Amino acid sequence: MNRADLVPFTLKVNGVKQLDLALGLMGKAVKDLSPVWPEVDEYLRGAVGGQFGTIGRRGGSEWAKLSPKYKIWKDYFYPGRPILVRTGDLKQSLVEFGGNHIFKAERASMTFGSRIPYAGYHQSGTRTMPARPPIQMIQKKDGLAVAKIMQAYISKVWRIHQRNI
Repeated sequence: MNRADLVPFTLKVNGVKQLDLALGLMGKAVKDLSPVWPEVDEYLRGAVGGQFGTIGRRGGSEWAKLSPKYKIWKDYFYPGRPILVRTGDLKQSLVEFGGNHIFKAERASMTFGSRIPYAGYHQSGTRTMPARPPIQMIQKKDGLAVAKIMQAYISKVWRIHQRNI
């Protein structure tokens, strides 16, 4: 397979590469990847749900603890709520389809994210707040899962393409 038959797939979060794959296109049969993006979106929503469920450990390291002052405030006003879940809006926007979830499928790319204005601050951190990235992929595990989803679609399109030749 030559380089012209490969399609790059890169997942960037705030400009930082999370996944970087090159998938075979089996000739030039696959010209539109938009039908596979909903399944990739579903996988990513599950992965991000795992981040929330493990307080960041799924992505490699536990999220930073809350500052003592903020922890006291949050425990008083939002008792029992874990890190990154105060109202639940941010989590909901990243793990549930619709509402404030961003999903845009195009022929060669997709966009995944949240319309919640403060999502980026948690993802990257600020001068006064450590990063607690809800979108944190594990290169090998998530890369293989996304590659399998995309390869299944590419194989399906290839089989149809072969029948029509």
